[in-house]
Amino acid sequence: MAKTYVNAFVNAGLCNDLLICKKEGAEDWVFQNKDEGQLAAAASIGLLQIWDIDEGLEKIDKYMERAEENI
Repeated sequence: MAKTYVNAFVNAGLCNDLLICKKEGAEDWVFQNKDEGQLAAAASIGLLQIWDIDEGLEKIDKYMERAEENI
């Protein structure tokens, strides 16, 4: 979880990073974590997309209606 927090704050607002934004076909970082790790990973995606008003919502929209409590 520490890796997720550090990565989110270092890359805040850049819209891209190597840990969270994997290439197509790679397992999603949010689902590689459990419980509070999923919460931190989902929040870090929002932090990465904070200034991207055009495509940012599209990238986090798939997490908005999830059944998992922590996402």
